[in-house]
Amino acid sequence: MDGRREHTGAPVLGALLSGLVLTVPGAAMGCLSSAAPVRLSLHTDSRAAAIDAGQLREGSGPRVEVARTRRAVHADVTQVRICWPRFARAAREAHVFSFLIVPLTGSPQLDGAVSLYGGRSHAFTDADVTTALRAVAGIRRELLGLAADRTPRRR
Repeated sequence: MDGRREHTGAPVLGALLSGLVLTVPGAAMGCLSSAAPVRLSLHTDSRAAAIDAGQLREGSGPRVEVARTRRAVHADVTQVRICWPRFARAAREAHVFSFLIVPLTGSPQLDGAVSLYGGRSHAFTDADVTTALRAVAGIRRELLGLAADRTPRRR
């Protein structure tokens, strides 16, 4: 045995993400991305993963802004096309017209976010932000548990 416990966190995280996409009426797809304490990317649709990965690779877009400010952001793609033209182009090509991105806030600090993408304009409301922020608590718990499971135990 390599000193690591078997973990089941990733499937639970995937189920929590899928549940959030179903709970938020305007969400067509979602992505959970984290760099620390566990590096992972889970998605309900490969387009969501590609949009998030592109922003992180380019260092520009709402996902990067959320990581920097630690504040949720939601808007229509047309509203941000001047600020983040590459993101706007990638989103349009993926048939995404609005987004809601929520940081994994709390203590201890996690480097990650949940991104929800809508297939229509004005898909997200302030109430959806509140719903997503509440869901983050469960996602954080599972992510921290996954990190603990990956930490080698001392004998």
